Amino acid sequence: TSTSTSTSTSTSTSTSTLIQTPTLAINCGGDTYRDSTGLVWISDTDINVLSATSDSTATYGTTSTIDNASSDLQNMLQTERNAGAPFDMEYRFPVAPGMYNLTLYFADLYKQDANQRYFDVLINGDVLQSRFDIVLEAGASRSMVTLNTLVVMDTTGMVVVSFVKGKNRPMINGILLHLEEPSTMSTSISTSTSTSTSTSTSTSTSTTTSTSTSTST
Repeated sequence: TSTSTSTSTSTSTSTSTLIQTPTLAINCGGDTYRDSTGLVWISDTDINVLSATSDSTATYGTTSTIDNASSDLQNMLQTERNAGAPFDMEYRFPVAPGMYNLTLYFADLYKQDANQRYFDVLINGDVLQSRFDIVLEAGASRSMVTLNTLVVMDTTGMVVVSFVKGKNRPMINGILLHLEEPSTMSTSISTSTSTSTSTSTSTSTSTTTSTSTSTST
């Protein structure tokens, strides 16, 4: 009798960590920098939050001082991200459950007069501001204006900021997302595990018997 058994097991695990900081500051269209308060404004190309529904986005910048803004915000406000055709874009932030204070920063660096650029701003699919005209609201070109709201994550675990074309390209200079409650943001982790096991057994038995008898008289 002979018996053989083989067993193999393989396990694979992948883990991804999402946003895990209570304050997230995004410099739209510009480089990452640290302001005098220690807050780091992260370039929107250094973090995977820009989800352009357009074919492309573009950036624009100036060295001119932006009115109605502190020195800490100048670096961020002197650059912008704007939408390419078909002129819609959005930012998607994967967050933990909680209440967030969301501030959107705008300063039109290119258009000089009101009614030359306006667009809709949506948060999680709901309109925050329709026909938003930066120059009209700020009172001048290259002058800061903000939109602020409290928001919770949507059903997919995201805070989604969308810009929909009205007249000319929607644009934004900076985004500040701060967790109000709870006091710290938990880590969100996705994990996948696969296990496979195979067992094979074979048994063979062989018996041979021979008998011969001869008689002579």
